[in-house]
Amino acid sequence: MNAQGDLVVDINYDAIHHSISGGFATVQEGNKFKVYQFKKGEISDSFHAMPRNCKEGMYFFPKNKFINYNTNEIITHDWAQSTFFENGFALVRKKNNAKFYLINKKGEKLSEETFEIGYFANGYWILRMNHTSWKVFNTKTKVFSEEYEDYRNCTTTPEAYEDGWIIRNRAFIVGDNAFAVEGYPEKNKYGYIVTRKKKQSFYSLEGELILNNSFESIFPISEDQIMAKQKDSEYTFIYDYEGNRLGTAPNKLNHILPFSEGYAVARKQKGKADVFGGFEEIFGFIDAKGEFVIEGNYNDARSFKNGIAAVRLKNGPIDHPWILINTKGERISKNYFSEIGW
Repeated sequence: MNAQGDLVVDINYDAIHHSISGGFATVQEGNKFKVYQFKKGEISDSFHAMPRNCKEGMYFFPKNKFINYNTNEIITHDWAQSTFFENGFALVRKKNNAKFYLINKKGEKLSEETFEIGYFANGYWILRMNHTSWKVFNTKTKVFSEEYEDYRNCTTTPEAYEDGWIIRNRAFIVGDNAFAVEGYPEKNKYGYIVTRKKKQSFYSLEGELILNNSFESIFPISEDQIMAKQKDSEYTFIYDYEGNRLGTAPNKLNHILPFSEGYAVARKQKGKADVFGGFEEIFGFIDAKGEFVIEGNYNDARSFKNGIAAVRLKNGPIDHPWILINTKGERISKNYFSEIGW
C-alpha cells in the first residue's frame, strides 16, 4: 500500500521481507524466495535461500554473489557478511575475520584498510579502525578523512547529527570537508561555535580554527567580525575571521545573548560593589561595537523580533513587570504583562 493506506498492488505471498527498500522487496512462497520490484512485479528466479541486507537494489547472498537489480549485474564474492548498502557503499567481511572492508556496488574495495565496525548517516560512513581511532568516508566526494584519535576507549556508538557525527561526545565530523573538532558544535551562517568543558571556540565553515577554546561565550556578529568574552574578564573583545583582535567593547559585559536584528541583549555591572562584594546588574541592548544603544532600568530582556523586544522593568509592577519596546528603546505597549513568551 502507499503512504495514504491504499492498496496499490494486490499480491498474495506467504510473506514479504525487507519491506520496499529502494523500490524492491523479497517475497516468499513456501520455502522459495523471489525479488519483487514495485514497478515491474517479479523480476527474479526463485531462490532457496533468502537474500540478506537488501537495500538500494543490491541483494546479498553469503559466500556466493551480490545481484544488482538496478543493472542486473551479478558480482561473485566470498564474503560471509555484508551490511546494507548506503549511498552506494557497504561493509563486508570474510568468515572467521572480524574486520570489514568498504566496497562499492561493483564489489571493489575502496581501500585495503580494514575496520572493526561502521555506521552511516547524512552521507558519511564513520569507520572504527580500533578502540582509539576512526576514519570517515564521504560518499559524495568518495574521499577518506585523516585518522581521528580518541585516547579513551571509543567503542560507544557514534551519534548522527545534521552535519556529521558525534564520537563519544568529543570529536565531530562536520560538513563536506569532514574535519574534526573537540566539543559540541552549533552551526550558524558564519561557522561553528564549539563548546567543550564550558568553554567555546570558533571554526569557519571550512573547518579552520579561528578562536581557540578559551572563551566563555562567542557571538558572530557580521560576515567579518566575531564578539568573544573570556571567563572572568571585565571586557568583551571583537575579532575578525582571521583571529585578529580589532577592538575592545567599552562596557563591562558579563552576559550576552546572540545577536538578533543587529542588537544583542547584554548584562553589565552598575555602580560600585556593595559591602559583600556584589554588584547591581542591569540589562540593555548593544550594537556590533559592543556599545549600549538601549540602556534602561531593566532586570531582564528578550531579543528583538520584527523590531520589537520584551523587557522587564526593574521598578515595574510586581505582578506585571514586562513591557514591549522598539529599536529606539521607546515603550510601545500600553499594558504591563506578567510574562511574555518569546
